[in-house]
Amino acid sequence: MKVTVRVQGHLRRYRPEGFELELPDAATVRMLIDASGIPWEEVLLVAVNGKRALEADPLHDGDQVMLLAPMEGG
Repeated sequence: MKVTVRVQGHLRRYRPEGFELELPDAATVRMLIDASGIPWEEVLLVAVNGKRALEADPLHDGDQVMLLAPMEGG
């Protein structure tokens, strides 16, 4: 399956542009993050097709995934 991923905030230092990942069928959100090269502990929130997702949630072909980092600044 193929999913499209966008990243926000400081996560862009790992993947500055949106990208597509080819994943096995029955892949989960956690498997996507592991395959992306972005450290899981730096991801605050994952949204799949505009809805919050948990690490064990399954993905489907064509899903749009957004990875959000904690806000920085002061």
